[in-house]
Amino acid sequence: MTVLVAALVPARNSATQSRINVFNREIVKLARDRQKAGQKVRAVSTDAVTAADVPDGLRPNEAGYRKMADAFHSAVDQSALIGWGSKSQPGDLPECSGAANRWAPRPGIAGGVGASLLDVEFADIDGDGRDDCLLVDSRGKVDACLNRGGDPV
Repeated sequence: MTVLVAALVPARNSATQSRINVFNREIVKLARDRQKAGQKVRAVSTDAVTAADVPDGLRPNEAGYRKMADAFHSAVDQSALIGWGSKSQPGDLPECSGAANRWAPRPGIAGGVGASLLDVEFADIDGDGRDDCLLVDSRGKVDACLNRGGDPV
């Protein structure tokens, strides 16, 4: 398991921002100390989020959340590049239910050529802007679960 820990987003109040700065430095230090101890812990910087992205002084707006998502995506990629991820095993694959607003199954989108590892990948297969789940079995056969928007609110 890899643990990603986010820093706090900025505040408009200077006294609060001062405390956030101290906290965020401590997050980086704790993650670094745990890495040195052999643990898979990474601090995720929220430096791209500005006070303008936190209009109520507490929660980011859509642009702020997008910047946070980009930071986490980058941290996941960096973690995978240094070998902190692991391949899925048989039985670990998500189920496609086909129910409204859920993952919709699309079996057999590629026949396979004898790949040796089971893998799960995400990509926007149908061009709707949402990542879909690709399931690659031990023979290289690819099935897909199309992302239909998640649970309704």
